Amino acid sequence: MQASRLNRRAMLSMSVGAWACFATRLLCAEKNRPTGRIAFVRGNFGDSGSRKIYLMDPDGSDVRPLTETEGAPGEDGPSWSPDSTSIAFTARRRICVCSPNGSNLRILTPADMQAEAPTWSPDATRIAFHAWNHDRSSSQIYTMKSDGTDVRQLTTMECYNWLPSWCPDNKRIIFESTLTGNRDIFSISIDGSNPINLTNAPGTDHAPACSPDGKRIALASGRGYGNLDVCLMGVDGSGFVNVTKSESRDSEPSWAPDGKWLAFARSDGKSPPMDICIMQADGSNVSTITANDRDTDNWGPSWGAP
Repeated sequence: MQASRLNRRAMLSMSVGAWACFATRLLCAEKNRPTGRIAFVRGNFGDSGSRKIYLMDPDGSDVRPLTETEGAPGEDGPSWSPDSTSIAFTARRRICVCSPNGSNLRILTPADMQAEAPTWSPDATRIAFHAWNHDRSSSQIYTMKSDGTDVRQLTTMECYNWLPSWCPDNKRIIFESTLTGNRDIFSISIDGSNPINLTNAPGTDHAPACSPDGKRIALASGRGYGNLDVCLMGVDGSGFVNVTKSESRDSEPSWAPDGKWLAFARSDGKSPPMDICIMQADGSNVSTITANDRDTDNWGPSWGAP
């Protein structure tokens, strides 16, 4: 009888222990689950007029358009503000800002300025972007106040300077440039001084994004891989590593606000259709969170806080 009671106690103890382990695993899984909202572009990649910005959760659910604009809005390049209260984006090559629910829409840049790819300063007081010259033979990096005033040109090199990303220390902006004759990553002080060439390797280095802690840069690179992969490096260009190592074309990485996850665009071929994927920052746990219908592409993710 006593042995039976001991056995029952042992079984109960094991059951409680197993449940505790299971509950711990559930808690860890919940804790490590990505949060926030991802803004992205949906449309026909080859038709700029068809592009429209949508929002979704990091698991691909709760998809809705950012604005109520219909027809051919030509929207592109969404960028969440640091406090996630605003989204900057391009509409017909003008920089706009609105609330995440689509309200309070403001157009910031003039019609005669072909502006694209906004990115916010860490204190949300300024927006960096690139703008084309009249015949699109070059582009330059600019900043302006978040109300569209005080426009300043940072770069002057007669080449393509584009896709800026503001560093969280509010001292430098990283961007892509063709100054070397290749597509490489540069950084520049926010007053336009001290440009630094961070990469100069064979193949494309494209679409840089600085991590929330300011220690790493995510980028798309084609350094002999036969396609583009999402890669990481230090903010000085050191410690370069390929994290996706995929046969697909992976590009346009965007950091989650906690720095633990990345969103990016993936195409199974050399060209669209494209879908949005997420992964942990070390390249593990890759998930596709959109599903194209072979006529619709999804790209240009920007990850906002909850």
